[in-house]
Amino acid sequence: MDIDAGSGTSGGAGFAHPLLAWLADVDAGIDAAIECPTLSLPLGEYESALRQLAVCEAKLASLRLSLTRQAELNEVRKLTGAANTAGWVQQTTRMGRREASVSVRLAKALDQTLCATGRALSEGEISLGQAQVIERAIRRLPNDVDTEVKAEAEAFLLDSAQTLDVDDLDKAGKHLYEVIAPEDAERRIGKQLEEQERRARRTGR
Repeated sequence: MDIDAGSGTSGGAGFAHPLLAWLADVDAGIDAAIECPTLSLPLGEYESALRQLAVCEAKLASLRLSLTRQAELNEVRKLTGAANTAGWVQQTTRMGRREASVSVRLAKALDQTLCATGRALSEGEISLGQAQVIERAIRRLPNDVDTEVKAEAEAFLLDSAQTLDVDDLDKAGKHLYEVIAPEDAERRIGKQLEEQERRARRTGR
């Protein structure tokens, strides 16, 4: 990669930060890949190509989350007047409000408490969807659950992610919650049933 370091600080004439220069190369490479005809791709190579694309998507998602986390720490939102980092992400990427909030929360978790999941995502070993499921499963556990237990739960889910898709991994996470915190799970299920009954009464069903 040819990077002109210029004569000094970021934003100066002739200076391109290595990340921006790299992203420009990636963008050009993706454009070239899009223009490449898939018709000539041997049928036996479709699976390999799709898997490689999934790995690339995971690594790019990891980079986006890392940048999001750093933007939050540096309060980049203030440059645009956004109320919070999620608002800034929403403005910048045109995500929906909920998706932006989930993205910021995941970025923080991967940096602070789910470092192993963050590494797996950055290496393309798991997908963004799987990382979101793992974060949600660990967050679901009560605060009084020991840190070591949470780490073991994360390791179990990361291992399971090698063979389970997002839906089945989510089921595994819910089962893990019921095993680790059965009383809390029972209370939560009870509240959900009560809410369903109230909705049913309101609708007359």
